[in-house]
Amino acid sequence: MIELSEQRQLPGTGWHPEDVKAELRKRFGSLTEVSRRLGVTRQSTSNVLTNPLASTRLERKLAHLLQVPPYAIWPMRWMPDGTPISRSARSKNVQQIQKIQKENAA
Repeated sequence: MIELSEQRQLPGTGWHPEDVKAELRKRFGSLTEVSRRLGVTRQSTSNVLTNPLASTRLERKLAHLLQVPPYAIWPMRWMPDGTPISRSARSKNVQQIQKIQKENAA
């Protein structure tokens, strides 16, 4: 049986943000409710899902809610041992992904 984290992964980038949202909604209701549980704003939750330079603390909390290691959801943001990747390295990863996406679109 394929684990959820393997089903949802995009090659090299982890789960698609919409898959993370869908899983959170299935388990906890709206993203607003998820945000309330975590003591953050709805906007903060949305930012974490789409912005790789957002809060590592909130990424860790969301992964914990989903019972999945952060690395399984965001391998470009986290090390397999649970250590977050530095902001400068994350920024370089984003630039590399954007370059590949442009090349594939051409």
